[in-house]
Order: sequence, then C-alpha cells, then structure tokens
Amino acid sequence: MAIDWPIRLITIDARIDLVKWYERNGFKKFKKNTPGQDGVTVAMYYDCMKFPQELVAFLEEMCE
Repeated sequence: MAIDWPIRLITIDARIDLVKWYERNGFKKFKKNTPGQDGVTVAMYYDCMKFPQELVAFLEEMCE
C-alpha cells in the first residue's frame, strides 16, 4: 500500500477473538488501549511503510 499512497499506519480495534489472526497477518498491539477497550477490543496497527526511506523520497519529490 505504501508504494501507491503515502500511508504509514493502519489502525484497528481488533476483537479479542481475532487478535492472533491479526498478529499472523503483520499487525502489532499498541502498548496501551483506549480507556473502555480492555476486555472488548485491542488497539492494533499495521506499519505499511516497510522502508522508511520511501517516505523521505516521497517528501523530497512532493515538497519544496
């Protein structure tokens, strides 16, 4: 995704029963949940930018 668009992170509130599935697919848990999430969902993210240099190159191309 980061190849076509400058997207860095995808964030989700994963249902407790799907956390392992998301982890197998590259998602990681945030260190802290939002208050009220505990026991219901887990805050997770997927880092689309596998090569941080891509972001630098994109910014250099797009910005003056």
